[in-house]
Amino acid sequence: MKLRVALILSFALAGPSVAVACINSMRVEGDDAVKQIANAERLLAKGDIAKAERLVSPDTYQFSDKRLRKKASMVNHTAGLRRAKVAKYRIDASTRFFAEELKNKPEDPLLVSRHAEALALSGKTAAKARATLEDLAERDLMPEAQSYTVLAQLLSEAGEKAAADKAVASCLKMTKHKAVCSLTPKVVKKPRSKRSRAVVGGFLGNSSSPKGVVSGSGSKK
Repeated sequence: MKLRVALILSFALAGPSVAVACINSMRVEGDDAVKQIANAERLLAKGDIAKAERLVSPDTYQFSDKRLRKKASMVNHTAGLRRAKVAKYRIDASTRFFAEELKNKPEDPLLVSRHAEALALSGKTAAKARATLEDLAERDLMPEAQSYTVLAQLLSEAGEKAAADKAVASCLKMTKHKAVCSLTPKVVKKPRSKRSRAVVGGFLGNSSSPKGVVSGSGSKK
């Protein structure tokens, strides 16, 4: 208790652009919030999924600005999709999130590609994901290297090796982090329980978020 009070006082004295201790999380404001999310985005681009998630975890941080909360949510959802194994409830949650965001910005290449990334992880919507990403590629609108990786994975699964290799080559041209262009099969898990399907992090609109929904452990799982 004394430590929590000390933290609150120290953050309060440090000025408005700092992280403020809340009951269940740290509220991040001003320049600190901008820098923290930007750092998470850089880590995501490098393929450091767990580190990126830790910086935007709704269990740990609360971003005071609505616009920044949305950006943090995008990183959180995308990181979840890029794990080696992805729980179905998380795919569904991310699909809904990006679909909702697309209502306001239907032509935003980043939103379009990340929505497709979520769709690609379900057999029922993989074809739609491929068509979407191929359209972005044809119009030279691929927003990030990993978008080509998703397309390459879909092409590879369809047995179109030459096209998949071309997509990987395009990925490598967009990044110096070659690891993000490797084709690692994604495994969609069956929902563990009703509770697992219902549990979604704070960025999905819930007022409270049970601990442990967003993994912040060191390596990919």
